Amino acid sequence: IKWIEAYLTNRTQVVKLDGHVSDPLAVLSGVPQGSVLGPLLFLLYINDISSVAAEEGVQVKLFADDCLIYATITKLDDQLKVQNCLKKLDNWCRKWKMSINYSKSTYTHISKRKTIHSFPYSIGGHLLVHAQQFKYLGVTITRKLSWTEHIDNVCTIAYQKLYILRKKLEHASRDVKHIAYTTFIRTILEYSAVVWSPHQATLKKKLERIQRLAARFICSTYRRKESVTLMLQRCNLDTLELRRKKYRLKVFFQIIHDQLKIDKFKYLHPPGKINPRTNHDCVIKPYQTNTDMFQYSFFPDVVEMWNKLPNAIVVLNNVTDFENAVEAHLRDC
Repeated sequence: IKWIEAYLTNRTQVVKLDGHVSDPLAVLSGVPQGSVLGPLLFLLYINDISSVAAEEGVQVKLFADDCLIYATITKLDDQLKVQNCLKKLDNWCRKWKMSINYSKSTYTHISKRKTIHSFPYSIGGHLLVHAQQFKYLGVTITRKLSWTEHIDNVCTIAYQKLYILRKKLEHASRDVKHIAYTTFIRTILEYSAVVWSPHQATLKKKLERIQRLAARFICSTYRRKESVTLMLQRCNLDTLELRRKKYRLKVFFQIIHDQLKIDKFKYLHPPGKINPRTNHDCVIKPYQTNTDMFQYSFFPDVVEMWNKLPNAIVVLNNVTDFENAVEAHLRDC
């Protein structure tokens, strides 16, 4: 503790511009940005904020300086609990001298109902804006849990970056273009795709179209008569849909083998009975779904894929071996 105290106290900062240095100014709060200890110390400082929400039965998720609270609303009393939670969060921030960015604070009702009983949520005397959608950790979430808006945003950004690469790397080698695409564009198309992987053909095509344009860019061939499928094969580019399936199965494997901090017993259960002729040794009880939204969400979708895998794949213990085997299996399907 003395080391941390010495690290944080009596610090000063200066501004250096064109060889001129300002007078030193004492740093009275905060943690040194860019330091190894900075993020850890910040998390320790705000760690007990979760207990504030728990007092009202409201769930809270923290990631760095992002705070998301959510609750199931069925009656007015539930809305009042959320409002009380917001008030306590504001009091906590005032006590510990943490500021809230009110302009970025919104609330959203996630529901299939056309009419929703609204509530004037506020924090620190500021009324929260009722948003139809919001971004959380880079993923656009809508009130109906549709991924269309998120995919539209992703595709727009990817198109813009691909246009820039075509201008900047017009005369670059195929290898350089390939690396540029997989580094700067495909990562955008696949960020958090384990969560939002679409089932609609139109959305799948929208994503694949960008990779097909990228294949033309990599091969420097824009003639319509040229086969884009052959270009993709020459560039060793699997379809984005195949890669999304592979990554969903990989995450599922990690959950089953306790490699991720997700309670598998909360979401996964053994089946009532196993048919040795149609089921492998590690079969999971399928989800009963009534809507496409739920059916194609992560757990129902990946459990169905998992149960269809060959026994030789599901019994593997190493995640790399599993990923390679799944990739080969999906290519053969």
